[in-house]
Amino acid sequence: SDEDSIIWFDGYGAIADSQGRMKRAYRADELHLNEAGYAALNQAFVEQFQSLQDFQDDWSKRLYEKVKIE
Repeated sequence: SDEDSIIWFDGYGAIADSQGRMKRAYRADELHLNEAGYAALNQAFVEQFQSLQDFQDDWSKRLYEKVKIE
């Protein structure tokens, strides 16, 4: 059911290079993000959140149409 759904956000994928390490452009040191890193992470989150919102809007429209037809 929808109540049991889990939303997964892979933030590291947004800031990692092809070898799975944090891109140099996004890090202040070996552990911490710099401003560009936080911006990239934020952008990835916003994109995922928007896609979830679009999915919910589409699902709601389809449900409304189904109820309206019946």
